[in-house]
Amino acid sequence: MKRRRYASAVAALLIVAPVVVSLLHYGFTRVDDAYELQFRRSLAEAASGGDVLDMAAVASFDWDRMYMFPPYTTRDRMEETVGTKWTPPVSYVGYLIYRSELGKYVLPDDSVHKLVFVRGGDVVLDVTLDRSVDFSSSRGLVLRNEARYALERTADGRVVARNTP
Repeated sequence: MKRRRYASAVAALLIVAPVVVSLLHYGFTRVDDAYELQFRRSLAEAASGGDVLDMAAVASFDWDRMYMFPPYTTRDRMEETVGTKWTPPVSYVGYLIYRSELGKYVLPDDSVHKLVFVRGGDVVLDVTLDRSVDFSSSRGLVLRNEARYALERTADGRVVARNTP
């Protein structure tokens, strides 16, 4: 009888422990989306007028470096480049998918690219953008004080942002 209880307790622990560890990892690596809506609005406003975009003004929250990831960049490559693991603002089920093989390719086609803003060692904003405002010609890593872009409008309505010295 005691063996059966012991075996049941061990089995329950073996089932519950990975879920608890996974939930903790999700909580510690999940990026809050508190800045995303304001960032998207500011970016659209800055891109609609003028010939220069100052990313420090558009992304007015606290960050010290920004990474631009072009289409087809894998999740693993992004985390290796930034030097930390993070989870975009998704539900726990979304996190499980994101961390699986299904979530390996987060930029699956030419129409999207990603900007990741980092403060210290923490990702503060992970935003996937369509390329109507196109940063794909940008350097991969841009420091806040160097995040100025010349804007060029194309015949098809896109805005191409190029780093300025």
